[in-house]
Amino acid sequence: MVMVGLPNAGKSQLLNSLTNADSRVAEYPYTTRMPSPGMVQYENVQIQLVDLPPVTDESVESWLYNFLRNADLLMLVVDLADDPLEQVELLIEEFQKKRIFVRGTGVEEDAGLGDIVKEAVVTGTKADLQDAGEGLKNLLSDYEGMNTYALSAKTGSNLEGMGAELFHCLNLVRVYTKAPGKKDDRSKPFVISRGSSVKDLAHQVHHDFADGLKYARIWGGNKYSGQKVSADYVLEDEDVIELHA
Repeated sequence: MVMVGLPNAGKSQLLNSLTNADSRVAEYPYTTRMPSPGMVQYENVQIQLVDLPPVTDESVESWLYNFLRNADLLMLVVDLADDPLEQVELLIEEFQKKRIFVRGTGVEEDAGLGDIVKEAVVTGTKADLQDAGEGLKNLLSDYEGMNTYALSAKTGSNLEGMGAELFHCLNLVRVYTKAPGKKDDRSKPFVISRGSSVKDLAHQVHHDFADGLKYARIWGGNKYSGQKVSADYVLEDEDVIELHA
């Protein structure tokens, strides 16, 4: 996941507050000149978050958009106290110049052959400032089809739940495996795309499991313990799977 925004949107301070990173923070623009990575902890998984230079920094434009094209999710970071609606519109406009369209903004309908449509979440910073409430209201009104969050890196408001929100936006699930007669290890889940099947998981564990998979037993959710399922069974978050070849 990458963080992208305009100068002084608060990306670097947000990265430092959410992760173990130590990105440079200053009052003047363009302090971020290279990608700055950090890891957001969500329960027993970590989510990589990369702070990118502002999209208006022409000196890094050639490689910045490659990061956007390859990212699993775009975090559009905007300053809630400084017309965030205009900031989002400018970002969308800059992306379109590079044939990148953001889902949920309406412009993705204009995407053609060779264009890329990306999932995104809008994160409004500086929610502690006086004009932030009005800025958030405008965002929610114009982009109701997008996931939008308001927080303050300075005061810590709404930071605690961001790990869960980002995991949800990435559309992932955690699955645990166990050997017959053994306990499952919940400290090291397999993280897979929502909608993945038992066979998809088997491929990730080892191709031999996938090739010879006969069935699986599953624990979790509303299922009864040890329920027998086929290779096509769609997995849910925190399912425990026992693969049988």
